[in-house]
Amino acid sequence: MKVGYARVSTNDQTAGLEAQLVELGKVGVEKVFSEQTSAVGHRKALDDALEFCREGDTLIVSKLDRLARSVSHLARVVETLQRKDVALRILNLNLDTATPTGKLMINLLACIAHHAGAAEGRNRGSKGSGEISRKSSNGQAKSRCRSKTPRRWAQCG
Repeated sequence: MKVGYARVSTNDQTAGLEAQLVELGKVGVEKVFSEQTSAVGHRKALDDALEFCREGDTLIVSKLDRLARSVSHLARVVETLQRKDVALRILNLNLDTATPTGKLMINLLACIAHHAGAAEGRNRGSKGSGEISRKSSNGQAKSRCRSKTPRRWAQCG
């Protein structure tokens, strides 16, 4: 089954919502979930669409930004769809995860999300990340002072 999802940020964007619904209709979407909510607000219709999809279905959106807030959010949505064996089709990108190229593109986006999350953790100073850069009074990195001999402990201060 072809399942569609459409979203606009504000109630005064009805023309944008209508345009998305027309696009979804042109590709034969059988069931549409739509809502008017900001990208940061709770998106009940998206949750409902993901819940509704069954093995072999395709979730179709007109644009990527209508579906996901960020690359990491996209990765979570894609993971949910993959667990259910549901394809994702993004019309304006001509991306369809039912094809080998579409699967490759989604996996690349997931890798980018993973890398971005890891870099964000490093930039926030996650536990242990600053040990090497912090210097002790004698100029040695503190991480080098984790020697098993008491003589080295004294040198590292």
